[in-house]
Amino acid sequence: MEPVQWYVPPPDLRNPAALIAFSGWGDAGESSTDALEPFLRREAVEVATIDPDDFFDFQVRRPIVRREDDGTEIDWPAIDFHTVPFTDRDLVVVRGEEPSFGWRKLGVTLGSVLGTLGVTEVVTMGAYVGHVVHTLPVPLVASAVNDRTMQRTGLASSEYEGPTGIIGVLNALLDSDGFDVISVWAAVPHYLSSQPYLPGALALGEKASRLLRLDWEDTDIRDAVSSYRHAVDVMVEDDDELTEYVRRVEAEIAEEVPSSNLVAEIERFLNENNG
Repeated sequence: MEPVQWYVPPPDLRNPAALIAFSGWGDAGESSTDALEPFLRREAVEVATIDPDDFFDFQVRRPIVRREDDGTEIDWPAIDFHTVPFTDRDLVVVRGEEPSFGWRKLGVTLGSVLGTLGVTEVVTMGAYVGHVVHTLPVPLVASAVNDRTMQRTGLASSEYEGPTGIIGVLNALLDSDGFDVISVWAAVPHYLSSQPYLPGALALGEKASRLLRLDWEDTDIRDAVSSYRHAVDVMVEDDDELTEYVRRVEAEIAEEVPSSNLVAEIERFLNENNG
C-alpha cells in the first residue's frame, strides 16, 4: 500500500500554510490537538491520510471496532490532512497520534504531502504541564527553528537540549526540508492536565492564527472556555488545599520573569516525561 492515500487530487491552494498537532506525549490537557478543532469546523475538507501500518504498534494502540448498520468499521490510528479556506490564504491542518516508530520516515512522508500541497510555512503546537494556574492567562512560548524564521518573525530560537517527541522531530526534519517552521507551546496547570484543558486550546489557536495571519474567530470555543473556567472556579472554591495552592502560585508568578521560567518549565516537563 502507498504510504499516502489521497481522497481527492491535490488541490490548488492559495499561499498555503500548515498547522500541526499530535496527541500523546507533549499534548498536556489535549490542548494542542483540541486547538485544531475550531479550524476544522470551518469548511474543512479531508484530502489525504498517511497509512498507519508503518508507524504504529497496534498492540499498544489497538484499532477500535464499531458496529454500523451496513457492517463493521475499524477506526485505525490516523495522521490526516485537511484543507481549510481563509480570506487571504488556505490552511492545511495536520492532525495525528504520536507514532510508535518510523519517525524519520513519517517526517519525510509528511513533508512530501505538504510540499505537494504547496506549503512553505508551518506552525507546530504542543502543551506541557507547568507551574501555572487557571486563573491567569495561559502562558505561551513560541520559537523559530532557524535564523531565517527568526529574522522574519523576531522570535528567538529554542535552546532546549534533551528528550523530545514527534513535534520536536518534525520541527527539525521539516526545517531541513526547507520549510519555515515555528513551534508554539502552552502551559497547563498540573491539577487540570488529566482532562481536556480548553483555555490552552484557545490560547494556542489564537496564537497560531496570528502567526499565520489568518482571520480566525470561533465563538463556540470562547463560550466553552468561559463555562469551563466557571466550573473550575466552583471546584477550586470547594477545596481549601487547592484554593491555597492557586493563591500561592499566583503570588509566585507575579514575582517571576515569565520568559526564562517558561523555558525552564518546558525543559523540566520534557525531561521528566521521557519515555
